[in-house]
Amino acid sequence: MIGRGYELPPTDSKEKSVVFITMHRAGSVFTNRVIRDILARVGMVHVDFERTAFSIGVYEAPYCIERSGLLSTPGYYFGAFRGPYVESFGNLSTSRLVVQVRDPRDCIVSMYFAFRYSHSLPGAGEARTMFENARNEIAAQQIDGFSPTQTCQYAHRMAVIAKLLERYPEALLLRYEEMVSDHDAWLRKLCAFLGVSVASEDLDRYKTEVLPREENVTRHKRQILPGDYRRKLKIETQEALTRGLQLPLERFGYLGSVED
Repeated sequence: MIGRGYELPPTDSKEKSVVFITMHRAGSVFTNRVIRDILARVGMVHVDFERTAFSIGVYEAPYCIERSGLLSTPGYYFGAFRGPYVESFGNLSTSRLVVQVRDPRDCIVSMYFAFRYSHSLPGAGEARTMFENARNEIAAQQIDGFSPTQTCQYAHRMAVIAKLLERYPEALLLRYEEMVSDHDAWLRKLCAFLGVSVASEDLDRYKTEVLPREENVTRHKRQILPGDYRRKLKIETQEALTRGLQLPLERFGYLGSVED
């Protein structure tokens, strides 16, 4: 698996490649852009296989897997990769790996509103048909009916991420919750890992984008405050999600509060 003839855009950078792995609805769009902007300062070129697959309407998993042999190529930032298909990637030990997670209960709530109201459509193709079918199914459900159906999917996603972190202990693990509640520390940690200095204007500019705003279900960034599953779901639904996601919740430190 070497990239199936795909040609990367030119780069003059010799820096070790950076690969960003996360999950859907975990602040990935914002984090992806921050990493892209920071690494552009040192001449690294952004390549987003997943976004390309989305724009041309093909399934992202095979598209990204076929090109994953390129992820060790110096001078590039690859990401974001949001699906469990990353378990099929080859050896990433020569790349710098950034991983971001979020409480999967909040991810599930965010996914419901995104699919119903704000998520853009893939390009015309088989992926669009699948997306439209999923959107219609979700639109026919209430959030408390939809949410428990996603526990297996997110349990698997986070199990894949946990295995990656075990395989690559030098990877940087970021949490969405820290990005929102202690943004300066989150950005400093990210910049230190990438070897790029953080300026005060960076702290101010990026922080402005993650400040709490009034909720708007029609926006991609509907709301950002952690714990939204407690505000949107019935108690019995919250408990069902917690039971179904117990292992990843424990693994990533999302259990232990009074409510849980």
